[in-house]
Amino acid sequence: MGPLDCDPPALLGPVEFFPASGAGGVALDAAVRVRYTPGFFAVWRDPLTRLLEIRDASDAAVPGSLSVLGDTLVFRPDAPWAPGAAYRGTAFGIDILQVRFSFRTGAVFDREPPRFDGTPTLSTARVDTRPCAPEGGYRIDVSVAPASDPDGAQGDVEYLLFQTRGPTIEAPLLRARARNFAGPSIPLAFTLTPAEAAAPICVVIVAIDGVGHAVEGSPACVDPVQGNYFAPLCSVGLPGASTRGTIRGAVATMAVLGLVYARRRRKERGQRRGPAPRLA
Repeated sequence: MGPLDCDPPALLGPVEFFPASGAGGVALDAAVRVRYTPGFFAVWRDPLTRLLEIRDASDAAVPGSLSVLGDTLVFRPDAPWAPGAAYRGTAFGIDILQVRFSFRTGAVFDREPPRFDGTPTLSTARVDTRPCAPEGGYRIDVSVAPASDPDGAQGDVEYLLFQTRGPTIEAPLLRARARNFAGPSIPLAFTLTPAEAAAPICVVIVAIDGVGHAVEGSPACVDPVQGNYFAPLCSVGLPGASTRGTIRGAVATMAVLGLVYARRRRKERGQRRGPAPRLA
């Protein structure tokens, strides 16, 4: 999350799944994403095929391709998922030996982005010193109303929190991420060193669905030390202030838009073959 969250992971292996285990209504063109503990792929030397297997209801292996985006393993089936079908997967690791998950598809392809207002609320608090952060710092708590996905599994929506302005910020910096869940708000948080908190900061949240549709929310700003909200900073062209172009560039740098590329590639293949039928 931030420089004060410096305890290394105790175990190396899979920790989070998209679709969520037990999810229903998964889009027919959704990818399977398995997030691993930070640093996992720096030490993993075996083929990626040893990390994940997906099987259908008849226990047949689902063919597809695997790639790594940051700390996330992405599986894209060679053909769209069958409508209304059950699938199960097993992800493997080093210390976390294996984790099983399952999901069920819906009946449509994901064509629309999430519906997301994206105006966050910010608060700050001083945090104590720690052995790895002797100067202490400031915790920034962020909350935002959840998004809804009109044609995909709600749990497949993920939120990326970017810091777009601050004394040390030259380009949007990913500070935190969270997945969608039922509730009045989505909480995110990160910490700043005293130097990073020496001037007002701004943040923007991007909501991304299971096939890579991304929606950027409205920016919000705060002075970490004083706790004051500075609305004008979010709307004027100050150094480091957010623009949609820079956020899109940051998301692309995160390789999240690799999902978009795969979706577009499937769409282009479908256009060459003729329009894909809408499944009822």
